[in-house]
Amino acid sequence: MLQWFTGDHILALIAIVFGVVGIYYERKLHTRFKSHKLAIDMSFAAQKEKIEQIVLSVHTSYIGKFPIDLQKTTELISNSKDGDEVMILTDFLAYGHYSDPDAYDKYVQALTGAKARIQMLVYDEDAAKMTLQMQFRLSEFDNIKKSEAFKRYLEYYKKLIKVVPSRYEEFLNMLIIVQDHFCQHLTGKLHIDVRAVSSTAIKDAMLFWMVGKKEMVFAFPNAYTGRKDFSFR
Repeated sequence: MLQWFTGDHILALIAIVFGVVGIYYERKLHTRFKSHKLAIDMSFAAQKEKIEQIVLSVHTSYIGKFPIDLQKTTELISNSKDGDEVMILTDFLAYGHYSDPDAYDKYVQALTGAKARIQMLVYDEDAAKMTLQMQFRLSEFDNIKKSEAFKRYLEYYKKLIKVVPSRYEEFLNMLIIVQDHFCQHLTGKLHIDVRAVSSTAIKDAMLFWMVGKKEMVFAFPNAYTGRKDFSFR
């Protein structure tokens, strides 16, 4: 019999042994994987339940798209009391001044007349300009110049606007100049602290207006997609 046990038979036998060992370890790893998967699923389910409990414990309501949230934000600031601290994180200090100048004027009045101490974090000039370029695209500038919003803006801030912009870059600079006016106005108030943030992380942040731990308006910016912010309270 041994004469038939050639080199080919030995190789075949080794292959069979390795095959059996491979099947054994495959089943062992599969069993271990199922065990780990079950543990992961249970952990995820537990985390999901905790998250759901947190969400359900927070009472929020949908306000609407920008600039409707500016009205609710103004109410929030106006209702703040002496001793409160209002914390604001927004892309522009002049948030909403182009889309709804009247609402923004009331917002500024609420800020300047507030009894609470106000701390504001806003984009620095470079980040603000980049966001403006996404919100008001160069490809849409011809339509912007023809829009009622553009005409209303020029009329509303005619005392601040020296030259009507005819080029895209002039338009962006006009927006920044008007914002700088409000920046100087607000930073002159003792109860208002405005700081510009240059970190790129702020561009991914949720915008919010918060009075202590009592009440908050927050918005998810959509300038990069060409849509308005979605706001909640």
